Amino acid sequence: MNDVASAYFILGQACDRKGKYPQAARAFEQIVNHYSLAQVWDPKGWFWSPLDAVTNDYVLRDQAHYRWVLPQVFAQGSSFGKQPL
Repeated sequence: MNDVASAYFILGQACDRKGKYPQAARAFEQIVNHYSLAQVWDPKGWFWSPLDAVTNDYVLRDQAHYRWVLPQVFAQGSSFGKQPL
């Protein structure tokens, strides 16, 4: 599961860099729909979440291309991805 999510993230990232936004969005959507619990080890010494990276680095920063990947992020009163206080 973790490796597949990593592969979809890398695919989405590569497509985004080439300006192929629909293909990138489809790759990111696979993470959202099927691999939301995936965790990836970073050689710097921690785990990171592909879902969090998609949310923070793509959906929230480029709403024009990725808003529909995670529409619940924009729902009124949504607590998706928010840390408890």
